[in-house]
Amino acid sequence: MTELSPWIKSRLQTIYSSLVDITIILSTFFISNKIELSSTPKSSYALFCIILVWILSSYIIGRYTFNQKRKSYTILKQVVLSIFSCLICCSLYLIGNLFLKDSFILVNNNSILIILSFIIIFISSISQIKLFTKDNVAYAENWIFIGNSSTYVYLSNLLDSKKISINLNKIDLIDTNLLTLKASNTKGIVVENINDIDKSYYKNILILKDRGIEIISIMNWAERILECCPNKLIEDSYLILDGFSFPKESLQLRVKRIGDFSFSLFLIIITLPIVLISSILIYLEDKGPILYSQIRTGYGGKLFRIYKLRSMKVNAEEEGAKWSKRGDKRITRIGNILRKLRIDELPQLWCVLTGQMSLIGPRPERPEFDEDLEKQIPYYNYRYFIRPGLSGWAQVNYPYGARIEDSRNKLSYDFFYIRNFSTLLDLVILMKTMRLVFNAKGSIAVSK
Repeated sequence: MTELSPWIKSRLQTIYSSLVDITIILSTFFISNKIELSSTPKSSYALFCIILVWILSSYIIGRYTFNQKRKSYTILKQVVLSIFSCLICCSLYLIGNLFLKDSFILVNNNSILIILSFIIIFISSISQIKLFTKDNVAYAENWIFIGNSSTYVYLSNLLDSKKISINLNKIDLIDTNLLTLKASNTKGIVVENINDIDKSYYKNILILKDRGIEIISIMNWAERILECCPNKLIEDSYLILDGFSFPKESLQLRVKRIGDFSFSLFLIIITLPIVLISSILIYLEDKGPILYSQIRTGYGGKLFRIYKLRSMKVNAEEEGAKWSKRGDKRITRIGNILRKLRIDELPQLWCVLTGQMSLIGPRPERPEFDEDLEKQIPYYNYRYFIRPGLSGWAQVNYPYGARIEDSRNKLSYDFFYIRNFSTLLDLVILMKTMRLVFNAKGSIAVSK
């Protein structure tokens, strides 16, 4: 497995932001406790809950994102979102204080709570704005590309489509003195195929490496910068030599299975009222069946059956399986809402509970579509090296699409997940999924 630093580094801003908020909240309550004369014992459990909810809500509602081009709007937005997060935390505290009483005490009265809330909102908003402004100075890494012109154009288009501020420049080795690159603030050199470089240039490349300029393969660069493994660049050598595999026995896999079982059981219980209400609405709309089932491809290519809340009209596939698309007239009014909030996926938690699926992993596809995709997309069946999931790296990073090319691009993200699998990455995907659901950006599964 490759090092985790590529995708962690890209999220340092969020990590720094959350650490700053944790420090502010801890400091505020610590100082208030020192000032208060009351001997009432304070609850560390309550403080932990408040901090956890503050960080989660801040991430989900977008407090840890910044738009450099619209600073004035973002400052106002930061304050408003801080107030929103604070209201969520205060509501949690008041409810906990109501039911748990003395075991959930942070302050002696609500007046002090209001004052502390305003202090936290003010200091946190200013700190986040300063942090973002400092770290979002107009700056872009400079990388040099050595390789095929068509590959360079392909990578440049990927950078543009993902709006990544990276300068990737192709050079002609014949007309360029590599030893001058240090002065041009070059981060590193991306090499498509080391065997295509004339050996007379090897010495200069090694000198640059000794000077601190990174020499990196094209796939490792793509994983770090693009956070995917572009399918068009994958070759047999990459799969064989670069350790493309998924651990079949490891502590993290066991932790993943325990988490899948526990969290899916918890979600089944707490979402049961939502499923019941949705079922009633589905039936009232057209008096049709509430659930529908499909055969999907799972781990190792084995077939299994999934169940979903019906979001399409009855007999929507009389003419056979079709790709779903935006504005699909087969989707009902209730179904459209269920899809945006991903409520229609909730019955699949049973598949997670029984071990046929995981909470996080590549989305399972229908066999009739798999057969066609395997013919047109190289290495497509490699995505079934692991159990499919309710959500995945492709689902939280790639917009909806229902074409062969979209499946090819999603496979790039599935490969990245397989290469970089970890419990921490699963948690990141889970958080990003929660944010998508909160913003009502649920995906439309291409296989419905």
